[in-house]
Amino acid sequence: MKQISSAILAVALSIGGVMASSTAASAALPPPEEPPIRMLHPFSVTADPLVLTAQPGGGYSGVLTVSVKYIGAFTGVDYPTISIDPPANFVLGQLTGAGTCVFANGAIRCSGTGTFLRGVPRTITLQFIGFAAPANFARLATGGYVRASVGQEPSGPRGTVQVSGVLAAADGSVANPVPYTPAAAPDMGFTASNVSFNNGVLTIATTVKDFNDAFNYGASVAWSLPGATLTFISVSPPVMCFFPNCLVPGGMLFEGSERSMQLSWSVSGAPGSYSGTLRLFIDNAFGGGLPDSNPANNVINFTVTIA
Repeated sequence: MKQISSAILAVALSIGGVMASSTAASAALPPPEEPPIRMLHPFSVTADPLVLTAQPGGGYSGVLTVSVKYIGAFTGVDYPTISIDPPANFVLGQLTGAGTCVFANGAIRCSGTGTFLRGVPRTITLQFIGFAAPANFARLATGGYVRASVGQEPSGPRGTVQVSGVLAAADGSVANPVPYTPAAAPDMGFTASNVSFNNGVLTIATTVKDFNDAFNYGASVAWSLPGATLTFISVSPPVMCFFPNCLVPGGMLFEGSERSMQLSWSVSGAPGSYSGTLRLFIDNAFGGGLPDSNPANNVINFTVTIA
C-alpha cells in the first residue's frame, strides 16, 4: 500500500508543476525492508545441567551433555558446525560426538561427525575445566552457549542453548550458588629459589605458584646471561624445552597450585661478573592474551663470576 500511495502522490505533484517536491517526498519514505534470511537448516539444541567438582590435582572439572537435532526440511545435513563458548572462561577439555575444533571469533567451532538425520537426536559431551580453588559454598558461572548450524547460517530460535555451570562447594553441595566471576588476568610468580654457581655450572632450583583463578595453558621460564654463554645441561623433572625456554612442569596451573623445577647450565666467557635473569611467562591464550597482573615476582636475578 505504501508503494501505491507514493506513486499517486508523485503523479499529483507532477501535474501541479512541482516535481521537485515529489522527489523530496519519495526520499522521506522508509527504505523497503530487506527480505529475512531464510533458515534452511534449523536445529534444536538442549543441554543437561553442568556441575563442576573440585579435583584432587587442583581446579574443577565437569561434563556437559548436549542433544543436537536437525529439524529442517531435508533428510539430513552432513558435518554441521557446533559452536561452543564456555561459561566464565572455562577451558574445553575432552569432547565426544564432534570432530576437529578451531578457535574463531572468541568461540570454539567444531565439526559434527557424519550425517545428522532429520528428527534424530545426536549426543555431544563436553568436558569443561575451571581454575578456581575449592570454596565452602557453591558458585554459578554464566555466559556460555552451544549452537548448531550449517556453516554460518542461522540455526533457528531453538538452535542455541545458553550454558551455565555450578562449581560445587568443597563438600559437593550445589545449593544456593552465588555469582562467580574468575580473575580477568593471571597472577603467577616465583615463590622460592636457590641459585648456585660451582665449577662452571649454574643451577637454579625454583618454585612457581598460581595465585588466582584466571585461565591458562601453563607457563614457561626463559633465561638470559648477557656477555657470557649459557649451555643448557638439564631440567628436572624432564619437560619440553624450546631454547631458551622450558615449560613449567604439569601443564595448566590452578589457583593455589605450586610446581617446582631445577635447571642447570654450563657457563663460559671471559673472566668477570655477569648479571642474568630467569623469567616466568604465562601462556594464557596460545602465546598471547593478558600479561601477568603482578610481574614483580616473575623474575629471578642472579650474578655469576668467572675467574
